[in-house]
Amino acid sequence: MPRPDFEGCRTRIKWVGHALNTLDEEFRVWMLEHDMHAVAVEYQPEPNVHVFRLRPDLPPQRFGVVAGNIVHQIRATLDNIVWQLVIANGENHAGAVGAISSRSATPSQTM
Repeated sequence: MPRPDFEGCRTRIKWVGHALNTLDEEFRVWMLEHDMHAVAVEYQPEPNVHVFRLRPDLPPQRFGVVAGNIVHQIRATLDNIVWQLVIANGENHAGAVGAISSRSATPSQTM
């Protein structure tokens, strides 16, 4: 019987920790360099009002890409954990796909 191997999970979790730390550091630097509370005042003579608008700078798209990759790696880790637990239980790992597929399944089909 094959033994479960969680090394891939450990590697992903280490990567996620490193990526989170790096993203947090880059975001803090970005926040210090950008005025997140810039206010623009516009006078509109027709209704005779002043309009105040917050104009925060948008963060770089890279932040969203890295955050998406972090979420993907966490999901992949959970999938791998399910796979390895099925192996540890002595079952055929091909059946684990039903638990994470998009098709509808009854509880008895996923257990």
